Formats: sequence, C-alpha cells, structure tokens
Amino acid sequence: MTPLAFTKYTRPDYRVNWHHRKLAEKLDRVAQGLCRRLMVFMPPQHGKSELVSRRFPAFLLGRNPDLRLIAAPTRTTWRSA
Repeated sequence: MTPLAFTKYTRPDYRVNWHHRKLAEKLDRVAQGLCRRLMVFMPPQHGKSELVSRRFPAFLLGRNPDLRLIAAPTRTTWRSA
C-alpha cells in the first residue's frame, strides 16, 4: 500500500489532485528508505498537513509499530491556550 492509497482508505472523501500525487510519490520514497530527508514547500490549504503530518506518520507506524518518529513544527513561537 502507498501513502496515497492509505490516505484514500482512511479518508474516503479525500479529493486527490495532481500535486497530492506528486507529494505522495516523494513520501513513498521516504517510506521505502530511498530518501532520508524531505522538505515540503506548498502554499497554505494545499494538503501538506493532511498528507505529511496526519496520514504519513500513521502509515509508517502501521507498517512498523516500533518506528521512532519526530514531528517538529515550523513555527518559532507557540500560541498559548
């Protein structure tokens, strides 16, 4: 299963566009160990968070529950609640 197939399986209403396919191809290379680092630059509201921050870690942990992941935000300041 690929990251995009996993996303469509876990969120059936996910609407895939060409840029999602391109991003998913890159994420698949990361999952296969062919790419060790990936920086994603896309405009706001184009699906980065859904694919990279929500679905991809779940995809990886589903394949390897012992995998250790680090999720780091890009914001330099934290908003207080």
